[in-house]
Amino acid sequence: MLMKKILLVLLVAGIFTACEQYDEDVLEMTGIYEGNVVGVTGPHTMSVSYDRGDEIVIEAPFDGFVWTQVFADVDDQEDSVKDINIYEQEIGPGVFIWGNGSYFQGTLQLDYTIDFGRELVDFRILASQFP
Repeated sequence: MLMKKILLVLLVAGIFTACEQYDEDVLEMTGIYEGNVVGVTGPHTMSVSYDRGDEIVIEAPFDGFVWTQVFADVDDQEDSVKDINIYEQEIGPGVFIWGNGSYFQGTLQLDYTIDFGRELVDFRILASQFP
């Protein structure tokens, strides 16, 4: 009997902890975009997906050629202009990326730096969300 109560409590606790609320203000940013790495390549299709909390995953050719997933934090979620922070992360062996950006009414701009080990290169992606 005690074992059944313990299992019931664990089951109920598991259900409540597994049900994470999606941030509706961040969800509007998710989708497929057509974008350009300014001065390098484009247009290309890129995706933005929801990770958790106020974080998103951006998949794009950040250097203009190699497709990479980058994790970003969204600030000012309730404002019409949302700030995006790409915290420093390794996207390849010895290759790091960091930067920031903004989202407004279906338009995404990302300004970031890629450290290729011997060289720092600044990039910008401009993208429009498909309806």
